[in-house]
Parts: sequence; C-alpha cells; structure tokens
Amino acid sequence: MSRRKERQNWKWIAAALFIIVAGAAWYGMRYYRYLYHKPTAVSDSSLILYIPTGADFEQVLDSLRQLGMAQDEKALKWVAGVKKYSDHVKPGRYAVEPHWSNDELISHLRSGNQAPVRVVIQEVRTLPDLAKLLDKYLEPETSDFLSALQSDSLQQAYGLDEQTMLTAFIPNTYEFFWNTSPVRALDRLHKETEKFWNGKRDQEAEKIGLSREQVYSLASIVYAETKKPDEAPVVAGLYMNRLQQKMPLESDPT
Repeated sequence: MSRRKERQNWKWIAAALFIIVAGAAWYGMRYYRYLYHKPTAVSDSSLILYIPTGADFEQVLDSLRQLGMAQDEKALKWVAGVKKYSDHVKPGRYAVEPHWSNDELISHLRSGNQAPVRVVIQEVRTLPDLAKLLDKYLEPETSDFLSALQSDSLQQAYGLDEQTMLTAFIPNTYEFFWNTSPVRALDRLHKETEKFWNGKRDQEAEKIGLSREQVYSLASIVYAETKKPDEAPVVAGLYMNRLQQKMPLESDPT
C-alpha cells in the first residue's frame, strides 16, 4: 500500500514539474516574442517619430500606429512597462527603423537619442518673419519665438534692441533638437554669430567704418536687391558710398 501511494506521489510530483516547466517555457517564448519579434517592415528607410513635450505613452503609441509600427500593441505595452518607459516618456524627434524589434524600439526611445533637425536660416526682414521660420522647423509656436525675440531681458543680454535684434542671427544652416526651447535656440544662434564676428571680421568692419549692425543691414539690402554674385559688389559699393556720405539708403527691394 505504501508503495502504491509512493508511486502516486511521484506521479503528482512529475505532473507538477511538467506543468511548471511547460509554464516556464510558454512564458519564456512569450517573453522572447514580445522582446525580439521583428514586425513586418512598413518601409525600407528610417521613419521619423515626433513626441511632443508632455506626451504620455498612449500618445506615443498613437504616433507609432500612424507609422505602422504598433502591429502588436499588447507586446509593445508590455515591453514599455518592463523597461519603465511608460512613465518616463522623453519628447523629441526620433529616427526609428521599421524592422526594429519592440526591445530595440523602446530602448531607443528610452535613451532620448534624438535625430537633430537641420534648420536653414535665410535672409529675413522682420522679427515675426524669423519667428515663423523657426516655427517651421522646431516644436515651439511662432508666438513663443516672437515673445522671446521681443523680450527686453534677451535683447539686453545681447546688447541690442527691437531695431537691431535681427543682427544677432546670421544666415546659415544649424542643427537643433526639435524640442529646443525658444530662448535656448536663440542663444545658440547668437553664439554662432559671435563666433563669426570674433576678431578678424570685427577689425575688417572697423577699417571701413561700419558697425556690425550696419554690415548686417548692408548685406540684407544687397541680397534683397540682387541674387547674382557678380552684381553684389557693385550694389554694395553704391550703398557703401551712401553710408559714408550719411545719405539715406533709399532701398526698396520689394
């Protein structure tokens, strides 16, 4: 009798072990699939994902749906929870690869490793024009940029005023993170302008009797008058002569 009970006990133990092993295997397979399964690629090239400041994970998930990268939302949510990304969403502009696994995707977004935006600053004639241009590339609104450009504190920090504020920024191509704040963006542009003027160019302007602001104004007028490189020196000479004689520039490029 005792032997029969012993055999029955072993059967129960074996059955329990089988259930445990099977459950562990099932869980392991699900874990592997959730983490490393690669979705069907929706594109051959990188996709751009924008995550606004203050966005939560549901908003990120909605953006991923629009890109076709949320094919298994349950798995994506599970991985985001395991990696503690759900409660720590980082805003920005991200380049994501359509063939990434859930693990690769969430790890990339969790790292905050953004794809910079190339911002092309062209000739602009007013502060509102510059604000609109920056709004075209970066997250903040036109009104946010204009408010910063017109703020007394920022103008005083640059040693400029409402009339000369545009001279703090020179046309060029810059790289920014998409969610850069207006003040940080303008500070960056101003620092690049200071690098441009530092030393030699200040001396060259002084030799011909012009201030930075006058050089900027002259360059803007010449650019507006002609886009032909061979004509630019002639036009510049004409307006230089007027400046030296303290005559009105009388420019109306429009």
